[in-house]
Amino acid sequence: GMAGDAADDDEDGTRLARTLYICDLRPGLSEAELRPLLENYGEVVSLEHIDCACEEAVAVEYRSLEAAEEACRMLHFGVIRGKTARCLPLSALEGMRGKMDSARRLVVEQLDPDVEARGFHGMCTLFGPVLDCKVELGSGEDERAQGLGFVHYARGEDAEKALSFLGRMRVGASSLSVRRFRPTDMPRFSGCHYAWSLLPGAAVEDDREAGGGRG
Repeated sequence: GMAGDAADDDEDGTRLARTLYICDLRPGLSEAELRPLLENYGEVVSLEHIDCACEEAVAVEYRSLEAAEEACRMLHFGVIRGKTARCLPLSALEGMRGKMDSARRLVVEQLDPDVEARGFHGMCTLFGPVLDCKVELGSGEDERAQGLGFVHYARGEDAEKALSFLGRMRVGASSLSVRRFRPTDMPRFSGCHYAWSLLPGAAVEDDREAGGGRG
């Protein structure tokens, strides 16, 4: 009945907030290595390895929202086994679904190589809530920045503000270049395949994305 549906929606909502998508992990990181780190923050209900596009990612569901929020605070842009990881609640993925080539996602170029992920995030959030952002780093042992980043805003108007103001900012030694994200930018960033299949109603979405997401 209706009450059951409402309860399901609510359950989905809390599950999305309690489940974290952790990407940009070092290849070959085992569950045995990862689980103790994740259990520092609270009881882990499930830990799933996400197999997509040869990139290392996991989904971890916590029993409590507080544990998930704490883990997210500590692990987002945290260094796990020598590699800077990103940690996003599934509610952030839900916010980005179907909007990958929308005006809310921007590419920032000519970033000063000394700008780190947390600093970049701090700069981007000056304009409004950010669902995801990253500074692209070199692969292998050398994690030097590539002068390239992206940011995905929760609201279109905040992205517009960032588009007009970030492009006039000097950060460190360089003036930033900012533009809207294009589908051709996808291969330039790691950890942007996202696990859409983890979201409710994903099968329908995947078909639509496949049909309309290219071009």
